[in-house]
Parts: sequence; C-alpha cells; structure tokens
Amino acid sequence: MRSGKWSAVALGILMIFSAGNVLAQPVEIHWWHAMRSARGEVCNAIIKKFNESQDKYRVIGTNKGNYDETVNAGIAAIRARKHPHLLQSFEVGTQTMMLSGAVYPVYQLMKDEGYEIDWTDYLQPVLSYYMDKDGNLMSMPFNSSTPVMYYNADMFRKAGIALLSKEAPVTWDELGEMLTKVIGAGAPGGMVTAWQSWTQVENYCAIHNLPFATKANGYEGLDCELAINNAPEINHITRLRS
Repeated sequence: MRSGKWSAVALGILMIFSAGNVLAQPVEIHWWHAMRSARGEVCNAIIKKFNESQDKYRVIGTNKGNYDETVNAGIAAIRARKHPHLLQSFEVGTQTMMLSGAVYPVYQLMKDEGYEIDWTDYLQPVLSYYMDKDGNLMSMPFNSSTPVMYYNADMFRKAGIALLSKEAPVTWDELGEMLTKVIGAGAPGGMVTAWQSWTQVENYCAIHNLPFATKANGYEGLDCELAINNAPEINHITRLRS
C-alpha cells in the first residue's frame, strides 16, 4: 500500500491507506464516516460482520458528524498527518479530493493490487458521480441517495383524495393540483423539501436532460458556470413558489 495516500472510496469513501508493518495481531483499519442513527447502525453491522469473518484485519468505525463535518475532519487530519485509512466523502467533495493530491484513486488501487472488477455490475449513473473526466473511478460508491416523497394520508383523505401508492402523483403539475385541494381543506402548507439545490435543481435538470452547468456539467473544465437560468427551471421554481 502507499503510505500517506488517501485511497478513494466514496459516498463515497475516500480511503487513506498508510499501513505500517504487519504484526501478529490484526491490522487495524480506521474508517471515518458520516453515518448516524439508522445508517450508523447499518455501518456498525457491516463492520461487525467483516471483523468476524476473518482475523487478519479489524475495522474501527468512527462517526465524524455529517457529510461536511466528516470531509472537513479528514482534510484537517491529512494536513496534520493523522488521517484515518478510510474516509467517507459525499459526491460534492469528489473534486476537492481529486485536486488535493492526497487521494489514492480506486481504479489505480485496484489495478496495483491485482483486483479485476467488472464495473458494469454497478449502477452507471452512480459511478459517474465519482469519476474523473477520463472515466476513471476516483472513489468507490458506498451509499447514494435518491429523493423520496412522504405524504400525510390523513390530510389527503380530508381533502377528498384517497391516495394509494399506485396513484401517487408522478408530475409536479399533478402534485400541485392535489396540494391545492389539501391546503383548501385546512392544511397549513403544501410541501417542503430538504437539500433544495439537489432535489429541485440538480435532479430536475437530470430528469429532463437539461444542463446543470457548462463544460459538460463541469467534466470538461474547472472554468464552468451554472446553467440553471433556463425557462424550464425558472418555471419549476416559480411553480414551487406558487
């Protein structure tokens, strides 16, 4: 392994391998991650299962806060040369890690260690989050998010809408019509979303095959600009405001 290099696994996990001499006892691998609550329990279960499956390595997982906090903790640690072996970074941090010079790219790690991986087994849109402009995988996908809509069935029924899962709205216009009825029936508001720039801008552009930024969404150069000031996106934001 390369000493002092972050090996990139991604929301990635950015892995930083700096293995010392092999000792008789299991080699400890420290993993800093951003998984808390239910996701943290899943991480702990994965770690426990791996540790119990063999006796050569022992993974020690540590939650370092949310995604931003974990990446910032990792950056501070690499500067202080007190970094973990593995670091989880969300896709937003991919470029920062790529330009840092501190990461050990996953595609290079796998090649150097003789692993043959069929990348077609992975969801290609997810892989693309963590690739460089030449299609090389910089970090290994670990968990990836997708927007999920929750609705209050009682409020919908009060508005005269007996909504079954198969009848859930599939367009923003359909959702708008239903929410107008829900608000008219006394609901204090229609809807709210988290991570607005991701759910309402980036995802909207992707679904409608609209550019999010110039230079092929940034893949062709760092001097790119946001390209969201277009009619469909403006109409969508206007619709949300109404």
